[in-house]
Amino acid sequence: LGPTFIKIGQALSTRPDFVPAPYIAALERMQDDVTVVDAPTMRAIIEEELGVRINKLFGSFGDKPIGSASLSQVYPATLRDGRPVAVKVQRPDVAITLREDLDLLARLAGTVGMVSDAPRRYGFSEWVGEFRKTISGELDYRREAENLEVFARNLKDYPSIYVPQPVWDYCSGRVLTMEMVAGDKITRISDLRRIEPSESLGELGADLVRAYLDQVFVYGLLHADPHPGNVLLTGDCRLALLDLGRVAHVAP
Repeated sequence: LGPTFIKIGQALSTRPDFVPAPYIAALERMQDDVTVVDAPTMRAIIEEELGVRINKLFGSFGDKPIGSASLSQVYPATLRDGRPVAVKVQRPDVAITLREDLDLLARLAGTVGMVSDAPRRYGFSEWVGEFRKTISGELDYRREAENLEVFARNLKDYPSIYVPQPVWDYCSGRVLTMEMVAGDKITRISDLRRIEPSESLGELGADLVRAYLDQVFVYGLLHADPHPGNVLLTGDCRLALLDLGRVAHVAP
């Protein structure tokens, strides 16, 4: 059904309080495993956005994405100096599709509201409006690059939490190039690793909670899309926060 409904599915996949377990299991597949757009199409977007052929930009560029999400795909690459990076590329025509989907949802909320009070009870119309506002901010990857820098500064007192930094010369509105981070999705950590004394996963979890409390109560700016596909456990036992396109501001 497209990026809007994938976003809805991702949100529902983190809500076991009102979605039954079999549905949660199915919806979790949307967190980081969405249908892939072909490599030539995504390469063309990179070249159009950055104004240079890919073989001039990168030392190497892998055509198989390491992640496929609702709005983008992420590719492994190396810079000309050999540094490994991840290149996040916006899917074609996403902005147009999102507008059409949200207009459809808004009309649906109004129509259903004429025959049922469910949209009013669940705040469906307000939810669509809030979704429209937050999703529009995710479409400009330069804002996400700025968020990466801000969050790295805000969380500098937490060495166990890692925020990959952007490579600004390789960023645009639809392309975000950042440091490569490798790790395991936190819901896929092996049982053996969970009991390994050197890992100290309990301490990591405590740091993550404290870091989120700081985001809310100290900085008033928080990572607003922390589903398991966006939090990785790295090989050196740190937690990497990914996908900072959606942030929330908390007033004093």
